[in-house]
Amino acid sequence: MRSLTAKRCNPWIPFTRKYKKPVIVGVEILVNPKLDFGTFAVIPDNISLGIQAAEMILDAMDNNWQVETGMVASPRSVYKIINFRQAGHQFNISEENLQDVDKVLK
Repeated sequence: MRSLTAKRCNPWIPFTRKYKKPVIVGVEILVNPKLDFGTFAVIPDNISLGIQAAEMILDAMDNNWQVETGMVASPRSVYKIINFRQAGHQFNISEENLQDVDKVLK
């Protein structure tokens, strides 16, 4: 799996290393320090999404199954993961600045 992901990201890796830009991704595997690609991952929190969906269903039920068309609800909560090796080395992020990060990969 790792080699397949590395092959897919390969064109981007030289770019991110040359310009030293943080890379925000949507899956945890891409912030793996061994891959050295993503800096920060922001992933929807599935438990909070489930609660949010259940509340929307209950609201619809309370309104005789009438729902607003075109209504889009953003996720209330996300799970944040950082590649600390990359963030610390390239962007001088210190451990004191990681209180709001859910998972730190070293």
